[in-house]
Formats: sequence, C-alpha cells, structure tokens
Amino acid sequence: MGFALSLAYLALSGLVGWMCDGMTGWWLVLHMVAGGTFAACIVLIAVSRAFEGARSLWKWILWLAWLACAVGTVFTAVMPMMTVYGEVGQEVLLWSHRLCAFAFAGVSGLMCWSGCRKKRD
Repeated sequence: MGFALSLAYLALSGLVGWMCDGMTGWWLVLHMVAGGTFAACIVLIAVSRAFEGARSLWKWILWLAWLACAVGTVFTAVMPMMTVYGEVGQEVLLWSHRLCAFAFAGVSGLMCWSGCRKKRD
C-alpha cells in the first residue's frame, strides 16, 4: 500500500513539476518524503519477494531489471543534491532521473502484466 501510494504521488508530482516547472516548495518537499517511502518499500519488496520467481529465467531478468531501474531512480534522485557535479552535472542527473523513472514504470508495468497473465492461464 505504501509503495502504491508513494509511487502514485511521485508520478503525479513529478509530471506536474516537470511539465509546469513547479517542482519547488511543498511539491518538492512532499516529493522527497514520498521518495523516501518509495525507497523503503523497494527494500521491503526486494527482501520479501527475492526468490519468488526463481523457476523462470524471464522472471529473473524482469526482477533484476526492476531492481536496477529502482536503484537508478533513487540514485539519480539523491545525487543532484550534491554540489560536486556542478550545474551541468545536476542537469544530466535530473534527466537521468526522469529516464530511470520512466524505465522503472515500464518494467513495473511489464512485471504486473506478466504476473496477471500467469494467473489467468
């Protein structure tokens, strides 16, 4: 439930912030709080379901892609907060964050679709 709610808020606030240049103030603060919840839920999901799909190579590939996209999304969200990268590096990390988030959403959708498809069969 925490994962779904944080993901929904992150997607909404991220798109609104990106499209309307509104990722400031409370939008940004709440986006960061939801990001922390999202990261904690990823860890809980990873620990609780790590070996569930061990019988299928396809499930392992999807699982590893999901984890890689999740880690990439969190990493690229935290790294722009460091001033080491300068303005150009922060802009690259911002775009990397957006791309990782879209990839994560796509892989998550693919995992849900494959799970639902298996249950129907």
